[in-house]
Amino acid sequence: MTLVYASCKDYNREALWESIKIFSDTNNSPWMVAGDFNSIVSPEEKLGGNPHNMTKSFPFINCIMDSSLLDIDYTESPFTWCNGFMQVVEDAWQIPMEGNSMWKFHLKLKNVCKKLSYWSKHTIGNIFDKTKELENRLQELEENCLNENSDINRMEYNNVNAQLIMHIKKEESYWRQKAGLKWYTEGDNNTKFFHSVINSKRKKLMLTRVKDQDGTWKENINDIAAEAVHFFEQQFTQDTTCRDFSVIRRLPRIVTEDDNLALGAIPNIDEVRSTVFSISSSSSSVPDEFSGKFFQQCWDIISSDLSNMILEFVSGKPLPRSFTHARLVLIPKIEAPQQFSDFRPISLRNCTSKIISNLLNYRLSSIMNKVVSHNQTGFIRGSVIADNIMLTQELVHNINRPNHNGNVVLKLDMTKAFDRVAWDYLCKVMRQMGFSKRWIDMVVRL
Repeated sequence: MTLVYASCKDYNREALWESIKIFSDTNNSPWMVAGDFNSIVSPEEKLGGNPHNMTKSFPFINCIMDSSLLDIDYTESPFTWCNGFMQVVEDAWQIPMEGNSMWKFHLKLKNVCKKLSYWSKHTIGNIFDKTKELENRLQELEENCLNENSDINRMEYNNVNAQLIMHIKKEESYWRQKAGLKWYTEGDNNTKFFHSVINSKRKKLMLTRVKDQDGTWKENINDIAAEAVHFFEQQFTQDTTCRDFSVIRRLPRIVTEDDNLALGAIPNIDEVRSTVFSISSSSSSVPDEFSGKFFQQCWDIISSDLSNMILEFVSGKPLPRSFTHARLVLIPKIEAPQQFSDFRPISLRNCTSKIISNLLNYRLSSIMNKVVSHNQTGFIRGSVIADNIMLTQELVHNINRPNHNGNVVLKLDMTKAFDRVAWDYLCKVMRQMGFSKRWIDMVVRL
């Protein structure tokens, strides 16, 4: 519990609101904030005196929304963006499903998605239309106050103004998420700014033509799509060249039996929870429409089924296609990409498989310093890949120094290093290094 006694001066409360938001970002436990905030979120919370200017409450309203806090003085939340959300999720989740734990978890997510879509449409509605409606209504009430400055007119004006502030905040939140700005900090209404960011991104990422591997321009949308399929089929196709496995036998056996016991252990509820809350709350919600925020906010509802699903995976059951499905997204590697080799492909996976892979990743990180060279700073916790860049710059800087045999620098193109992973080779390497059959099986099934 956090006890608050806020300053009577609104400019002195800004630091308090900011500290509450910062603590909320790092807190993963049940939390209550109580006390005298010297601010209100609705005109109904003020009795007598001059009508309250609701624009002064904007920082406090921001603080409540950004910290995921609810005002428990109300029988129902005063914020329409969360009215009944958790109840909709809980009701949909409690519907019995047939099948094993994995299949039931998939069906429950699908059912929740369907119910939330209906709830959003009929409870929240179109926030943009509602904002325009409130703006028009506020203009009418402003005229009424000018013609007749009565308490009733002022009260209605402040009430509509409060609703408008809330809807503007929701609209800004929508565009901020769509713009994908993680560095953004709260300020005044920046909807136009987010619009410009999104439009700039769309223009920058619009691919109107592309060169094929022969250097011929493709401008028809169907030709571009066909070239994309052809290029990435080649990119992701395993090389069938006969490989020499004899070199693998020179690898030392590094992973111990204790390491394997830790890697293949049945995860408890605390480990699953820690993994879920380590995922970015604003992570991509495609293709299953659920981001990390949903799993974190609804943890108390879904935790048991999620843990049972992960238990089945660790016990040897394969993940259904609904969990392993991913979408390929292309990130430009240069300012003006002309061919598909100028893009870096990344996969947007379902949050469920992301949770499992992160769980395995955290376990593997405990022995990573044993199985990977310390020079591979991009893989070692606490190291930064930029260290090697600085070292390379230093070596190149001194390349012209005269010596007896001369100097040579080799720049190797590792573009396809991870795109063409030979799974049979990788499995043999892990087996030679001492990884258990259980661990190797989990990696392959994921």
